[in-house]
Amino acid sequence: MTSWKSPDDPARGNIAGILVPDGYPEIIELEDSKVKYRAGPWNGLQFSGVPQVKPNPVYTFEFVFNEKEIFYREQLKNSSRYWRIVLTQNGDLMHLLWMEQTQNNGDSTKVHTKYKAKKRIVTPGTNGVMWS
Repeated sequence: MTSWKSPDDPARGNIAGILVPDGYPEIIELEDSKVKYRAGPWNGLQFSGVPQVKPNPVYTFEFVFNEKEIFYREQLKNSSRYWRIVLTQNGDLMHLLWMEQTQNNGDSTKVHTKYKAKKRIVTPGTNGVMWS
């Protein structure tokens, strides 16, 4: 997943989130190819460095790591709803849930910069992906 160059320019930005499969797999955030934050290894329930991401009524998350594959996935519980996950230019990861009644994206969850003091962030998917 990569950030946009700017809020108005969808060209590739300098922030990227990747799943690193080596050793104990973890998700890291890179800025200009340098490690900026780590989500910590998966502890069986969540990435250990991201305690704010926990079971919730909006979406489920799953981490699969076996001899055939490795991936992290988040999925809406209500398949008739839409959301998009955005990695901003400053490195925040936002889950934007489409609110039918207001016809706009509501901010479902956000990993803010205040969590970055702990040098942790989780960044699944690809820039601009919308899951339903």
